[in-house]
Amino acid sequence: MSFIKQVVKFYYSKPLIFLLHNCLYWLKRELKDCDTVLDLGCGYDSLLKYQRMKFSVGVDYFMPYILESKDKSIHHHYIRADIREIEFKPRSFDAVLLLNVLEHFNKQEGYRLIERVSRFAYKKIIITTPNGYLNQIVNSENPLQEHHSGWKVEELKALGFKAKGLSGFKIFRTAIHCEDRKHYLKRVLSTVRFRPRIFWLLIAEISQIAAYRFPHLCFEVFYVKRI
Repeated sequence: MSFIKQVVKFYYSKPLIFLLHNCLYWLKRELKDCDTVLDLGCGYDSLLKYQRMKFSVGVDYFMPYILESKDKSIHHHYIRADIREIEFKPRSFDAVLLLNVLEHFNKQEGYRLIERVSRFAYKKIIITTPNGYLNQIVNSENPLQEHHSGWKVEELKALGFKAKGLSGFKIFRTAIHCEDRKHYLKRVLSTVRFRPRIFWLLIAEISQIAAYRFPHLCFEVFYVKRI
């Protein structure tokens, strides 16, 4: 196992997710009472790989992501489709996920998407997104990775969502992110504001121990709305 994979495995270990209250902590907590999940814009490496469900469906438009996710056996079923157009019966899934998806659409599309997919959820809808606009420099093969909107905590709270902060205090981060799948460390460090970046990345992540209580001040935000 490579050093980077060992670090990622440690970051998502039970003791650390409990200490940091990171995204996986909140996801596991919110999915405890859920058996079925719809993961919209599932990508190639959904966090659901750490939270096995009785039944989950992954939907993405970019076929290479679906194939890679299939290789990892993250979901039970996959659908290639535009998540803005896909249809399911009302209340078909206990939870509907939009993890780091909303920012890839403009504001009008984003509001319509939230309204549409909420109909598919029986218990809750879960969203993660940067806190405000994050300019993503796309170096991947998927042009859909470009960011088109930024979302403030007040906007989603007005729709009935509750918020928890992610990725530590925003002060340690820049407003630019490099999406480069081939260079994981470069991608992670691209949002760190200060040098040496590895040191300040650790500081940012450690700050999450307290920062989750202040979503307005965090770099990213975890939202949940109970139906």
